[in-house]
Amino acid sequence: MRIRDVFLLEAYYDDLQVAIMDRLTQYLGKEVNDIPTDEFRMALADDGFMLSFEEMKAAMEQMGVVANIGPDTVSYTHLTLPTSDLE
Repeated sequence: MRIRDVFLLEAYYDDLQVAIMDRLTQYLGKEVNDIPTDEFRMALADDGFMLSFEEMKAAMEQMGVVANIGPDTVSYTHLTLPTSDLE
């Protein structure tokens, strides 16, 4: 694998993690604990990430942000929103 390919792959996973966190914080704002898996996958697809269930599960488990992910629902761990350093 070329160095350029490694950088592109790492950039893809960095962007995927940002998209996952963005979508999870949207649900956190709605105070939803269980997210329908297909709905979450479609939201990520809207962000440009067409993932299989297994790919999404692996990414979220690697990030450590889900308590449980199944074919029907995603339950996330307690997330804390970052605070601004300007306060």
